Amino acid sequence: MKSKITFLFLFAMILSSAIQSQTIVYNESTSSGIWFADGSEVSNPNPDSVNGSTKSAATGPSNWSQIQYFPTFTPSIGDKIYFSIYNPSNVGPGQLQFEYTSSSGTWQWGGNLTYDAASTTGWAEYSIDLSSHVGNEINKIIFMPAGNSSAIVYLDNVYFSSQSLNVSQTNYIYNESTSSGIWFADGSEVSNPNPDSVNGSTNSAATGPSNWSQIQYFPTFTPSIGDKIYFSIYNPSNVGPGQLQFEYTSSSGTWQWGGNLTYDAASTTGWAEYSIDLSSHVGNEINKIIFMPAGNSSSIIYLDNVYVANQSVLGMKSYEPLNERVFFDASGRINFAKNQMGTKLHVFDIQGRLIMKETIRGTKSSKAVNNTGVYILQINKDNVYGVKKIIFN
Repeated sequence: MKSKITFLFLFAMILSSAIQSQTIVYNESTSSGIWFADGSEVSNPNPDSVNGSTKSAATGPSNWSQIQYFPTFTPSIGDKIYFSIYNPSNVGPGQLQFEYTSSSGTWQWGGNLTYDAASTTGWAEYSIDLSSHVGNEINKIIFMPAGNSSAIVYLDNVYFSSQSLNVSQTNYIYNESTSSGIWFADGSEVSNPNPDSVNGSTNSAATGPSNWSQIQYFPTFTPSIGDKIYFSIYNPSNVGPGQLQFEYTSSSGTWQWGGNLTYDAASTTGWAEYSIDLSSHVGNEINKIIFMPAGNSSSIIYLDNVYVANQSVLGMKSYEPLNERVFFDASGRINFAKNQMGTKLHVFDIQGRLIMKETIRGTKSSKAVNNTGVYILQINKDNVYGVKKIIFN
């Protein structure tokens, strides 16, 4: 376990969910308009850390039951449509279609909606790439979440974005404040030899002076569709490729191929982040990660900031401290010293979970937090972002 917590790194993790440009289609506070083919809006049947909304949309008891939304959105390169699913009957695949403003009445293929085991016991977020729709204004979304099944599937938190807003699916394995357990084959934990903007941690892991030197971690996580393992490398001797292996809880002692670790020139002069896709491991619980960063070389490579997510936590806008006076009142509502005209407010707890969001008009939020503690406010005012940590007691 590393001993020092770096607030900026923790804060980047907490706020990575709210910094990308996004268009909300349907969530707890926003709807672009909704129509059901025998479904309805219902109470959230299973509130959890992925989706704590009060309500959600549900399909009806018929095959190809539809849930339609009516946004106005033109995808750009890199955009996806994100949505959360609770699928207790384990049905599907479903289907997604769109309509363009320019072709009213003609459906445009969106994709098959396939789900994994995570959605059978709780909410799970999925996405569909919009590359084939770039430049076309979409004014209708047709979800058929249950496909050719009459079982009920629940749908919520639909939005367009280039990255997921869901921070709860990030599994931190090794960084400045977290370690899942670590073992070295002749390597060690050392002082960060080259702190920079990619990795400013005090310590990092280093391989030893032998071929195929191992650094092992011992997490417990099950990859979902879209997940990758991210890691930062400093490779001053320009060696490699290295190798990555896993072990499953179900097959102790048997290594599962993770991939070759190839690096570019960026890692020779500073830290660089890389990732390996986990598609071939979806649904398998991993309890050991074996990094051999230097491969068949005895040169030392440095490894840090290992985590599993569907996006990098490094790809974010910069934030400035919020100078405006903001505070909780006795009821847990957030008060502004000055009148607000459409300020967007996101409130996170210290674990990085989104607690509430609201557009503020006036000097006070209509929603309130329920529990005392430390909260992080992310405020978007005229597309200028600010952050502030405040305490409710």
